[in-house]
Amino acid sequence: MNDWTTHPIIIGDFSLKRVRKISNRITSIYSLNSRLVFGGNESFFHRTFLGGVQQTDYFSNTIPFNGIRRMELNTSSVGVGRLEFRLRMWEKIFISVVGDIGMYSNDNLFFTNQKTIFGYGLNAAYDSVVGPLEFNLSFPSQDRDVLPYLSLGYWF
Repeated sequence: MNDWTTHPIIIGDFSLKRVRKISNRITSIYSLNSRLVFGGNESFFHRTFLGGVQQTDYFSNTIPFNGIRRMELNTSSVGVGRLEFRLRMWEKIFISVVGDIGMYSNDNLFFTNQKTIFGYGLNAAYDSVVGPLEFNLSFPSQDRDVLPYLSLGYWF
């Protein structure tokens, strides 16, 4: 069935990232990401997926969120704010504390009918020859286990 009501009418994406040097060793990183799907009855592939700790270039409809496994939550509309403080311990070793807050909704009334979630994480990174080696522990606001994640290299 090829009915126009099964496809979204409008999909809007918004991303903003700002890096600010606080001192010689501390950097703050602020980011906002949102994706709004209007039209109702959208297919599963048009929905927004939330989770994971790193942004991927393979799927434009995913937004990372500490405390949620990759693509664990899918919804019509979502907005995520992230605040990260990164401390350079030595020349190539970094420690970060990250906090995420998100609002999501499964209908077109995003601003009046949303749910709020929180997540936070602790990262350790080493700037190696083959790219960053990162270890992340993320903690959900719900009563679930700590989520570990290990990565090596750059995203392409």
